Amino acid sequence: MLVCVSAEPLDQIIALKTNKAVYDQANLLAANETAYLEQTLDAYNAQTGNAIVIVTVNDMNGDYIEHYSVNLAETWGIGKAKEDNGLLILAAMQERKLRIEVGYGLEDKITDAFASQVIADSLTPNFKNKQYFTAFNESVNSIINKINDNETQLKDVFIKLKIDMSFDDFKKMTSNNDYNDFYYFKTPKENYKELFYKLVDIVGYSIRSNKDYIESILKPNTIYHLEYDNMSDYPSLSIVEIEDEIKEAEKTVHELFLIREKFNGV
Repeated sequence: MLVCVSAEPLDQIIALKTNKAVYDQANLLAANETAYLEQTLDAYNAQTGNAIVIVTVNDMNGDYIEHYSVNLAETWGIGKAKEDNGLLILAAMQERKLRIEVGYGLEDKITDAFASQVIADSLTPNFKNKQYFTAFNESVNSIINKINDNETQLKDVFIKLKIDMSFDDFKKMTSNNDYNDFYYFKTPKENYKELFYKLVDIVGYSIRSNKDYIESILKPNTIYHLEYDNMSDYPSLSIVEIEDEIKEAEKTVHELFLIREKFNGV
């Protein structure tokens, strides 16, 4: 069903545009509370390159919060365009609506389920008690801790799988929308399947082939080529054992042998 919404909400969003990490049109926060949240978010955003923003509005001019939040995030340019790593915490007072809008680049870390949990555990109960600062502060802390915990787990798996690129390059590759990115990894002798599935879970990509196939192809102490296919709306991945690639693609034999020698020397 097509829902037609007037241009007024978008006009309002454009008029409200700010570069601040906290925009409190509804005046829910005291000056010192706003300053504290801004300081926390400014420091985090500068350190990580992500962008977490808190916005309160008196009303949405008849718009739906799902539509309004996306328009606001896109119009204000929350987060970097290429990484799409912005996150908006929005409160619309007249409509009594709360929403956490997450950019694609952070969806693997802040899932819809986790965002809903933050709303249920921190935003909603504190808003009911008019404890607005507590609502936002708890939400921000939960979100930042979740992102940091995710990155710690990712780095641990990255090291154990001996991925053939720098960790910073790996993070960039798995968070952007470039096509057909790939790298090489080496399975350890133990827990190699668990580590691989953990990698997939953290990065947020689905496995193209079924699990039985992955179970059959993964072997310990073996080098694999892992490729991301972002051509579809649901990016997937495929893995190929390096020995199979050598047999099937003679033009890359030299390159693959060099990579194998590099891993064998580790």
